[in-house]
Amino acid sequence: MQQLYERFNNEALAFVDKCLENYISRQKSGVNAELKKYLRTFKDVLIKDNTIVRVHSYLSNKYPATLYI
Repeated sequence: MQQLYERFNNEALAFVDKCLENYISRQKSGVNAELKKYLRTFKDVLIKDNTIVRVHSYLSNKYPATLYI
């Protein structure tokens, strides 16, 4: 589990940030003028992450929601 969290460092965050920036800029380039005006009102975009992390069954009493069935 610790190894997974070690991968989420500043370098990984910067990479994801650049990928999202690139994707959003490409999406905006195909947007009409009215929608562009609306999009300028947003300061932040939040992205929901549905990642599921499963732990070993020995830890199920401590983290019951993560038990792999």
